[in-house]
Amino acid sequence: MAPEAQALNAVNTVLIREGRFIGHNTDQSGFGAGLASVLSNAPMETMVQLGAGGAGSAVSAALLSHGVQCLFLFDVDPVRANEQAQAMATLFPDQRVETASEANLSDLICNADGVVNATPIGMNHHPGSPIDTELLQAHQWVADVIYLPLNTELINAARAIGCQVLDGGHMVVGQAIDAFRLITGIEPNGARMRAHFLHLVAD
Repeated sequence: MAPEAQALNAVNTVLIREGRFIGHNTDQSGFGAGLASVLSNAPMETMVQLGAGGAGSAVSAALLSHGVQCLFLFDVDPVRANEQAQAMATLFPDQRVETASEANLSDLICNADGVVNATPIGMNHHPGSPIDTELLQAHQWVADVIYLPLNTELINAARAIGCQVLDGGHMVVGQAIDAFRLITGIEPNGARMRAHFLHLVAD
């Protein structure tokens, strides 16, 4: 495995080179590219992340790599959330990574700079929002990893009150850009890929 995949213990792109299978993780860099391009000036002190699955670990690493100082992780499986929090704390020892519980989640969201959804809630087959959107405030930013639909209930609610938003299309295109580069050795046209993606998912 490539170093970034080894650190996350997660692979989403496999190259075959001289008979060897080499695992990479482009989800972290893909989400990170979206943060850098859309939310470069957004406050990053304290974040709440919902979901601690495979995509969630990549999102956590991207957030911490981009300067988040305090990250609270919530998952319906507390054991999984705790395991991811411990793994991230090991990778980023100078930053604070803790789990959130159902009891304190609302307070944490209200006091956070932003909220990221890395759960399936909001997908076409799992409609809804992973949180009560009434908790959101206009000064916060909200990101989602879901891209079908692109405008999830969470993203729509956040945009409606004036939050900065990062839709899930940025992560899916970002990871595809990095995977294309790895596979072909060619530098892709990211803007063209984003435009084509938006055309494909247009209602």
